[in-house]
Amino acid sequence: MANIALPGTSSFVGEFLILIGIFKVSIAITFLSAISMVLGGAYSLWLLNRVIFGNLKIQYIKKYDDINLREFFYLYL
Repeated sequence: MANIALPGTSSFVGEFLILIGIFKVSIAITFLSAISMVLGGAYSLWLLNRVIFGNLKIQYIKKYDDINLREFFYLYL
């Protein structure tokens, strides 16, 4: 998650300091940079979702159960 600069991660601090430095030069460039950082993070989350889960097909979801009732109680009790 540090790759997409979530608050509290090390790359967030770096990007925040870069934006503060750019703000002193140009507000418009700061705005465009902030928008591009947010869009880059959104794209990374979308890409991660596609890589991990892929295309979910309903016929496969209906066919297989992840856990049965006994396993459910073992996990949640």
